[in-house]
Amino acid sequence: MGASIAAWVFLDERVSFVQGVAMLVVLAALGFLAYREAREARGELALDEAVT
Repeated sequence: MGASIAAWVFLDERVSFVQGVAMLVVLAALGFLAYREAREARGELALDEAVT
C-alpha cells in the first residue's frame, strides 16, 4: 500500500476509486489499532475488556 501511495503522490499515477477506498480502509484500520495499543500501553481499559 505504501508503494501505491508513493506512486500516486510522486509519480502522478492514477488510482482507481476502488484502490483509493481500499487504501483508506487500511489506513483507518491501522490508525484504530495504533490507538488501541496506545490506550492499552497507558493502562486504560478497552471497552471489550471492561464488559467481559
